[in-house]
Amino acid sequence: MPFCWNEGYEVSLVDAMFSSFSAVCVTGLAAVEIGLVFNMTGQLVMLALIQIGGLGIMTATSLIFMALGKRFSLSDRLTMQESLNEDKLQGVVRMTRSATFLTFGCELAGAALLSIRFIPEFGWAKGIYYSVFHAVSAFCNAGFDVFGKGTNFMPYAQDPLVLITIMALIVVGGLGFLVVLESGRWAMHGFRGRLSLQAKVVLIATLFLIVAGTVIICVVEWNNPETLGIPSFSAGDKILNGAFQSVTTRTAGFSSFRQGGMHSVSALVTILLMFIGASPAGTGGGVKTTTCVVMLSLLVAIIRGREDVTILRRRINWQTVLRSIAIILLGMIFVGVMTFIVTTLESNRFDTSRILFEVVSAFGTVGLSQELTPLLCPASKVAIICCMYAGRVGLITVMTAISMRMAKGNGKIRYAEERIMVG
Repeated sequence: MPFCWNEGYEVSLVDAMFSSFSAVCVTGLAAVEIGLVFNMTGQLVMLALIQIGGLGIMTATSLIFMALGKRFSLSDRLTMQESLNEDKLQGVVRMTRSATFLTFGCELAGAALLSIRFIPEFGWAKGIYYSVFHAVSAFCNAGFDVFGKGTNFMPYAQDPLVLITIMALIVVGGLGFLVVLESGRWAMHGFRGRLSLQAKVVLIATLFLIVAGTVIICVVEWNNPETLGIPSFSAGDKILNGAFQSVTTRTAGFSSFRQGGMHSVSALVTILLMFIGASPAGTGGGVKTTTCVVMLSLLVAIIRGREDVTILRRRINWQTVLRSIAIILLGMIFVGVMTFIVTTLESNRFDTSRILFEVVSAFGTVGLSQELTPLLCPASKVAIICCMYAGRVGLITVMTAISMRMAKGNGKIRYAEERIMVG
C-alpha cells in the first residue's frame, strides 16, 4: 500500500507482493531496500508478517484463539499437531503455548543484548526498535534488516556481541520448538535421563553442519580480500565471520560480507547448506537436517547390505525413509526446474550459477543473495515467489497428503514383483 513507503519511492505491485511473501515465508530476499524504501508503518507490517511466518500460521492462529478464550475442537488440535510436527495429540495446546513463550522469550533476550550496541549508536528510540526488529528477524530466520544502507550486518563484521547474538537466535530458532523445549528440560534436570532420537539427531546434525561449514569457508576464503581476507580482519574476526556465514546459510540470510565476492567453492557449499536448511518444527526452511540424516543412513545401510535403516541404534520405519527420499528428490527437481525457468526468462542475462544461488536461497527460505534479486524481471520475481512458497509450505503439504494416503489402507492392491537393473 502507498502509505507503507517513504516519499520519493514507488513500489510496484510485484515488488510489494515479493516483499510480503518473503516476510511471511521468513525468507529475507528483498526486491527493494526495506529500511530505505519502507516507512515505519511498512516496516511494522513486515515485522508482523515475519513474526506470523516464524511462529507458523496455525500456531499464530491458535495464539489468537487462546487470547480470545476459545476452546479447541478435535479438528483444531489435529491441525495444531500437524503444524508442530508432533507425534502425539495429547498436550498440543500446552506445547503451542510453550512454543509461543519460547519465541517471545528468546526474541526479548536477543533484543536486550543487541540494545547494548544499538542504543549508544542510534539513540534510545531507534536503538530499541532496531534491537527488537533484528532479534525477531534472526529468531524467525527471516534475514531482513532495516539499517537502510544495503550492507546488512557488514558494518558489524568485527563486533562479536552483535554477530554471536544473531547467530544464537538463528540456531535456536532453527532447531525447532520441540527440540529446544526438550533440551531445556534435559539441562534443567542436570543432563540426566535420555533425549529423544529426534533431539539427538537434530543437535548432532546442526553442530556438525555449523562446524563443517565454518571450517570449509575459513579455509577457502581466508585470504579473499572481498570476504574474510579484509586487511583489518584479525584471525579471530575471520573465524567469527566464517562461523556467521555457516550459521546464516541455515535459512537466516544475514550477511557480514558480500555473497557475490565468494569463491565458487564457498558458493557451492553455501548452496548445499541452504538446501539442507533448518530442522523440523523450526522457523527455517530447506529439506531439513533430519531428512538428510535419514538419507545418509539409508546409503550406509545399502552399502553395508542391511535391510534396516538405523540411526543411533534405533530402527527407522520405511514410511519415514520413503518420505525423506521423496522430499529430497522433489526439492532437487523443483530447484532444477525453477532455475531453468528463471534462466530462460532472463534470456541468459546472468550466469546460471548465480540464478541457482537465488533459487536455492528462495526455496530454502534463506534470503542470501548475490545482488541479483532486485535486477530480475517481474516474471522471474514471480518465479522466485513460487520458490519461497514451495519451500515454506508446498513440499510439507504434498508430503502430508502422501503420508495420509499411505496411512489409508496401505497395501490393499499389490502388483506382481519384478526386478530391473539399476546403477
